[in-house]
Amino acid sequence: MFNNGERLGAGLTLVIITLILCVGICRCSKRKVTVEYNPGCDIAECNSGENETSVNVVHIRAEGDKDCIHYVWSTVSYPVLLMTVTRGQDTKLTIDWARFLSANSTDVSGAVNYQPETDCQYSMALALTTLWCYNDTRYDSADMTRADDEYTVAVPFTDVDWVNATLRTIYSHSDSSVNLTTSYTTSGPLQNGSFSILLHAYGSDGRTVDMPRLLHTHNSSQFEFQLNHLPDMGMKIPRYAVEMAVVSKTHATPTPIQDITAKLNKQFDDEYSPGVFTMWTLHTQPGSGGGYIITRPVSYKHMPPSISSVSQIQLYPLSPNPGLNLSSNSLLTAFFNTGFEHCVLKYLNVSFGMPQDGGYNATNFVSWYLKYT
Repeated sequence: MFNNGERLGAGLTLVIITLILCVGICRCSKRKVTVEYNPGCDIAECNSGENETSVNVVHIRAEGDKDCIHYVWSTVSYPVLLMTVTRGQDTKLTIDWARFLSANSTDVSGAVNYQPETDCQYSMALALTTLWCYNDTRYDSADMTRADDEYTVAVPFTDVDWVNATLRTIYSHSDSSVNLTTSYTTSGPLQNGSFSILLHAYGSDGRTVDMPRLLHTHNSSQFEFQLNHLPDMGMKIPRYAVEMAVVSKTHATPTPIQDITAKLNKQFDDEYSPGVFTMWTLHTQPGSGGGYIITRPVSYKHMPPSISSVSQIQLYPLSPNPGLNLSSNSLLTAFFNTGFEHCVLKYLNVSFGMPQDGGYNATNFVSWYLKYT
């Protein structure tokens, strides 16, 4: 079930992922950041929710002098972040809502795109596919590859309901934030707990207020994932992990050779966190631009984050084998089409905790940060 093989070890528990786009992003000093919720939707499902879950599609535009970075978050089917770099400022996101929310995957394919399509330079998507909970009683090693299948529970994100997104724009259209949170129910797979995604898009350079006080630029966005009071699934030492899918596509003709690779390296940090840290780098198109996801493998067990609440994560090898049928009706298939032609698709598991720390039950909270730059 899980990928065996050498895992990518980590030294601390709040994950920070940085995506660096190398597709000719403008070198302007600021961007105008605007937010739309369910843009252009005029059908009833966008107002009332479908099957007791809210229809959430959030479009953030970060307009520069010569290009625009589009971030689209969707919780339809399962959470997906789609990021696209387009030329100029006039490119428009178009959604055929009737097709996008259709139960027919053939209808969903191609329901989301940008006009004109020739403005698109590069697209990358990160999808949350499965939330794992495994019992670590036997080894207490915080290594999900050693877990027994019979003591592991998979919660596909397709089975999770979401409440309406909360949007906020601050600093005169310079920074924006979005909060997406699962519904609180006593009967659902997460019971009275919640899984939250907080997205921050920046239009200017600066540094985040909370630890780990990461630098960001006008080409950046940052994510915070929170696992709050999730159930123990009847396990003595439960630990949680998240499976993600990464999709990369260059909108060029002819299509260049594409791949997704990952490696560990050492990096010096700044005066706020002096020292040498192990960094995990995912490169979506090595040798020909593309993007990067760079992670300092740290997370926090309490809020607000502090040195005393730091723990570990484990990053496991990339895999081409799916843990979920991605042909489900989601933003991935709506934009990349069901066949994912001319795309690269790989999967990654990330687990939380360190050996002999009491498992998730010790604090009932994990905060995991990802930064796109």
